[in-house]
Amino acid sequence: NLTRLAQRAGLTGDPQAESGEGPPDEDTFARALLVAFPDQVARRLGRGNRVCELVGKRRGRIDDASMIGNDPLLVVSRITEVEGKEVQVLLGINTAIEEEWLAEEFPEAFRESRSCSWESAARRVVARQERRYHDLVIESRQAGEPDEEQAAAVLAREIVAGSMKMKKWDHSVDQWIARISFLRQ
Repeated sequence: NLTRLAQRAGLTGDPQAESGEGPPDEDTFARALLVAFPDQVARRLGRGNRVCELVGKRRGRIDDASMIGNDPLLVVSRITEVEGKEVQVLLGINTAIEEEWLAEEFPEAFRESRSCSWESAARRVVARQERRYHDLVIESRQAGEPDEEQAAAVLAREIVAGSMKMKKWDHSVDQWIARISFLRQ
């Protein structure tokens, strides 16, 4: 069945497998799983880390029984949700995949974007260049200085949310803002 799926998807591999005379090679097998489960792609959050982000803004942990190496990208064939205090998402039957395969099989699912965000540790706005497969960030890197308008919008959003306090911003400043807002109304 998997060999037929690989053939239907036009995946190349071992010529014997394509003629139906033997099992598919590892790459063909992995690519066939990717074609079968394109919405179950996961990216490790760090080398050797068992926690992954998945398509669909989900997070999961590679099952302890999984015999996967340190590959950064995986296709997950079995996702199990275990309920307890919190719902745990366990990722089982994982197969390493290559980013190039994603781009070849699903070019329409890739997006490049530039964004700005507040980095609380550095206490500054940073610009990032990101490459995504659907909503899963495949690569993210710093992209120079942020645009002034975007940086101002990020700072304003953080201040309004209360997650960033300015020096000398105290109760009297809050009161002044409240009076100005009342006047405006």
